Amino acid sequence: MSYVDTIHKFYHRYENLRALDYNKVNDTSRVLHSDLDNDTNKFQIHNFGCSFTYGYGVDKEESFPYLLHDNEYSSFNHGIRGIGMDMICQKVSMIYNEYKLRNNKDFLFIITLPHIFRRVIWAGSTLFFAKPYEVAATGISDEEQYLYFYHQYMMLNNLIGREHILWSTWGKHKDMDSEVPASLVDTQIDCIDYAPDDNHPGVESHKEYAKRLKHLIKVRRRKL
Repeated sequence: MSYVDTIHKFYHRYENLRALDYNKVNDTSRVLHSDLDNDTNKFQIHNFGCSFTYGYGVDKEESFPYLLHDNEYSSFNHGIRGIGMDMICQKVSMIYNEYKLRNNKDFLFIITLPHIFRRVIWAGSTLFFAKPYEVAATGISDEEQYLYFYHQYMMLNNLIGREHILWSTWGKHKDMDSEVPASLVDTQIDCIDYAPDDNHPGVESHKEYAKRLKHLIKVRRRKL
């Protein structure tokens, strides 16, 4: 069987992947706030990322996306536990269309990046969120994976507009380091305390991060 035949066979067998909703692959997204808090008539802040954005280990009212909303700003939590850059891109594209932001300049996307090397991979007959060592086991080199990440990073900047995105990543943490180059992000989330699992940001970390983001949001909004 030729390479083309193999791809066509895969395509027809798993045709449903064309319209894949990644929330259904890993149904761990968190819907925050009331309709009033998510008022689309206010300046919109859309938050994307992994469990750090989701607010794993803290109540939803204690997570930084919730702390960003007030009388002037709406804040939406689109964080999904376990995802990487590829699925963040997919979620961003969905929200960009769903909220009709193409002709609306009153918004910012806050994208808090997890590991560069976290991504969706295909294993046998299953899609799953691969951790860095699982990606490495497939034979994908670090250089290839960085290019994969950087391509998506630039694609979002060109599509959404760099001025509409605040890029961030993991900062201070007792066990983990971010591979994201500092030159590509505007800020970072530091763990100054931890959730009960002793791994995710705690209540004070979310508060500090929200305070930092509020300042950056005001600065960036003046430039829009």
